[in-house]
Amino acid sequence: MEVDPGLTGGSTGGETLKRFPLQEGQLALVDRGYSNGPGVASAVKKGADVLGRLNRGALPLYTRDGQRIGVMECLRSLKGRRAKEWPAEIRTELDGEEMVIQVRLVAVRLPKDEAEEARKRVRKEYGKKTSAEMLEAAGYVALYTTVPAARMSAAHCIELYRLRWQVELLFKRWKSICGLDELPNFIEDTILSWVLTKILLVPILERMGAETAAHSPPTQRVAKSKHKQAAA
Repeated sequence: MEVDPGLTGGSTGGETLKRFPLQEGQLALVDRGYSNGPGVASAVKKGADVLGRLNRGALPLYTRDGQRIGVMECLRSLKGRRAKEWPAEIRTELDGEEMVIQVRLVAVRLPKDEAEEARKRVRKEYGKKTSAEMLEAAGYVALYTTVPAARMSAAHCIELYRLRWQVELLFKRWKSICGLDELPNFIEDTILSWVLTKILLVPILERMGAETAAHSPPTQRVAKSKHKQAAA
């Protein structure tokens, strides 16, 4: 899928689904950075669906009669490890048009070890600004989706979002190994060339590394083992 290559500053851009040329029948699987009403509305207007991590502050959800949903209250009602869902609405505006989008709030409680890891990340990211509610919320996965329940169950939503996290981990690795998040300067054409070149090189390096790991050490160990047997 093509993405608008334009590079934007903090005052003119930001993460939004409005930048993606989504088409009818596509599913946008996104993180909490894309939790904004106009972006979701843009995807829906193009005939696409959205499944994303909920940012409670940036994307308020409402009941069918217009009441603000208390997401934390919903999360606290979860029992065990089963995913649960609630009907909801996103009320937003896109290009001067008011829109009401039917969605589902989908959530599941994390296992204790995963919840503690999530809390560690929250403490590291927010430091002294970390609140008790933020730590409590870190013990859950809360999603929103425009996909009807008849097409995708709550459990399927959770499973699919876990796959998205694997993509996130891959990009984190690329940033660490290849410095994908480092820029040479602030000239748009240079930055675009820099990023695209690295994106092309990373899969090549991944393949070279995989072939080296698959052949070199095991071959050496096998050769040494055969040599010892022959000497005996």
